[in-house]
Amino acid sequence: MLESPDRLRRQIDKEVKRRTGKLLTQAQKSLLVPPAVIFVAVLAATLFGWQAANVPLGEILLLGTFTAALIAYIVLLLIRARGREMYLQKERAIKIAQDELLSLASHQLRTPATGVKQYVGMVLQGFAGEVPEAQRALLEKAYASNDRQLRIINEILHMAKIGTGRIVLAKKPINLNELVTDVVNEQRGDIEASNHAAKMEMPKKPVTLSADIHMLRMAIENLLSNAIKYTPRGGTITTRLYKEDDDVKIEIEDTGIGIKPEDIAKIFRQFVRLENETSQQVSGTGIGLYLAKNLVELHGGSVSVKSQPGLGSTFTISLPMHDPKEKGMKNLTASKGT
Repeated sequence: MLESPDRLRRQIDKEVKRRTGKLLTQAQKSLLVPPAVIFVAVLAATLFGWQAANVPLGEILLLGTFTAALIAYIVLLLIRARGREMYLQKERAIKIAQDELLSLASHQLRTPATGVKQYVGMVLQGFAGEVPEAQRALLEKAYASNDRQLRIINEILHMAKIGTGRIVLAKKPINLNELVTDVVNEQRGDIEASNHAAKMEMPKKPVTLSADIHMLRMAIENLLSNAIKYTPRGGTITTRLYKEDDDVKIEIEDTGIGIKPEDIAKIFRQFVRLENETSQQVSGTGIGLYLAKNLVELHGGSVSVKSQPGLGSTFTISLPMHDPKEKGMKNLTASKGT
C-alpha cells in the first residue's frame, strides 16, 4: 500500500531532523575544545608575561582570566556561526536533491500516463471500432482517473521546478477577464456536481497585464478547486476581478468550512492538508495552495487569505499592473531623455 504524500513527507522530515540533530549535538561538543585550549593558552601567556613585569598576582589573574575568556568566547561564536552555515548548506543540498528526485520521478511517470490517456481517448472516439455503452462508461472513468493522475504529476513537477528555481515565465499581454471566465467555466461541472452556486463579478472593460498565461491559469485553477472542495454542498463560490490602485485583484470567495487563525500560516506549505472532516472526504496532494502562492509570487504578486471557521474563506491574488523591471526601465529612459 502506497503512503500518502503528506505522511511520506513528514516521515522524511522527521528522519532528516533526527540525523541532523545528532550531528549538531556531536558538533557542539567538539566546538568547546578549541575555545578551551585558547583560554588556557591566553591565560598562561598573560600570567607569564605580566609576572615577568612584576605585576601583582591578583591583577594578573583578574585581567588574564577576563582576556582569555573574552577571546575564547569570540572564537566559540565564530565556530558556531560557521557550523550553522555548514548545517544550512547541507539542508539546502538535501532540499535540492529531494526536488530533483521529485522532478525526475514526475518526468518518468508523465510519459506513460500521457500515452495511456491518448490511447483511451482514441478508443472512446471510435478509432478501434464502436464501443458498447457498458464499456464506454468504464473507459470514461479510466480516462477521468488518468486525467487526475496527470494533473497531480504536473503539480509535483512544477513544485520541484519552483524548489530548484527552474521555472522561466513566458510573459505576454493577456486578457484577465477572458482567463478568469474560462477557468470558472472549465470547473463549472465540479461546481454543479457539488450543487454550488457560481457567481462572477467582472469589470466591463477588459483588464490586461503581462503574465505567463499557463502559470497564472494554474494558480487560479488551484484556488478555485480548493474553494469547491472545501465548501459543503449547496454553497456559493464567488469570483471577482477588479483594479485597486496599481494592482489587479482576483478574489475567490466561498461559504465553506473556513480556516482556524493558527492554521492560516500552514496552508501554503508543501504537502500540508489540514485535519478536518472535509479533508478526509476529498482527495488532494497538499501542494495546490503552495503552487498557487509561488506561481503568483514569480509574477511579482502575492496571495492572501481571510477566513473564519464556519464562515468561509476569501483568497485574493494581487498582481502589479506593470512589471517592476519594465517600469524601472521606463523611468530610467525618461530620466535620460530629460
